[in-house]
Amino acid sequence: MPRKRFRSALLTTAAALLAAVVPALPAEAATGTCAKGQLCAFQGTKFSGAKLVITGERASLGSWDNVMSSYINDTGKDACLYPNTGYRMGTGLQSFEIAGAGAGVPFMDGLDNAVSSIEFVPDAADCGQPKSHPDWTGVPFPREGALPAADRFGDLDNDGYADLLVRNEARELWFLPGRPGAAARRLATGWNPTALVRHGDLTGDGREDLIVRDTSWRLWLYPGKGNGTFGSRTQLPSTWKGVTAFVAPGDLDGDGRNDLLARDTSGHLWLYRGKGNGTFYARQALWGAWQNFTALAGAGDLDRDGHADLLARDTSGHLWLYPVKGKAVIGARKAVSGSWASADRRLLTAVGDLTGDGRPDLLSHGGTSTVQGNIYLTVGTGKTGFLGGTSSNTSMRSTAVAW
Repeated sequence: MPRKRFRSALLTTAAALLAAVVPALPAEAATGTCAKGQLCAFQGTKFSGAKLVITGERASLGSWDNVMSSYINDTGKDACLYPNTGYRMGTGLQSFEIAGAGAGVPFMDGLDNAVSSIEFVPDAADCGQPKSHPDWTGVPFPREGALPAADRFGDLDNDGYADLLVRNEARELWFLPGRPGAAARRLATGWNPTALVRHGDLTGDGREDLIVRDTSWRLWLYPGKGNGTFGSRTQLPSTWKGVTAFVAPGDLDGDGRNDLLARDTSGHLWLYRGKGNGTFYARQALWGAWQNFTALAGAGDLDRDGHADLLARDTSGHLWLYPVKGKAVIGARKAVSGSWASADRRLLTAVGDLTGDGRPDLLSHGGTSTVQGNIYLTVGTGKTGFLGGTSSNTSMRSTAVAW
């Protein structure tokens, strides 16, 4: 089988664009000027005049656009200072400025006032990188005409290709169709969920749906329209506070309806059996001692026994296949070969068959930087549930993904 290549749509900023970080002031020299955890902007030189305290990224500085003359950064993070709103670069060598997070308190005096937006990033190399989406076009192969029920998931627009949903760092929700030549579409702005989950049809209309958890621990169901977009949301009843992870693995109890799994702070794994109408029955205790797993994924029927299975990664970076035997009975786990440490594969999820062979595959995103990461395609063998791997370079800046 030929390898599938992921092609990055994100631009790489030339090294010449990185402005030098000015040596830091001694920490004690700025103690009374800017508190720890803040970036303080000043309208005057030498940290004088009106002061603006900034603790989070600003797409626009409003009345402070193009008036900053000096700053002190004591946030502990690298900050990117852009001459345009919306984190857009300028031209030439001064396309943006880096307020470094090195020893002491980095500072800059005598700016040219051309600062209109500020972004905080994990690494200075992230400055100047666009906040949109990876290039997904043309990667998946068309699926077989009739997939088993356990594997009919991942295709949001019903065109025979696996698709992606990505919430980026700009809080935009993007639909990335898998069909070659199909353009990515921004579905929403201002999104700030803590998790996105999808795995087939939850409402009984044959279209893939989306579950979102918000910052208040509420769960919302967005019904899919079958064209890559979603209808009006409805809130799912139940208490979800304290749930540290949840996943939609498919039909675990064998009743033909897709279910939901959730893990609480005590490490208990709970099954929420789907009713097939977008709601769920009261939870049932499934298993305990799951607190040492850092990622869960419902990748479909990996061992080809007709039942959806579960993948789980432990704190040691080992990936385990938990085969489901029907009636939500989980069999003895099997180790999945390869390196699955969180540092290498920070996001772990699935969209079913990407290679067109009728077998579910696995996607993961890794790398030490939010920009210089890879999206890995791990191909399902469909025999023992063990996965053979291939990977491809790309860049992806996302804070929540539902693949």
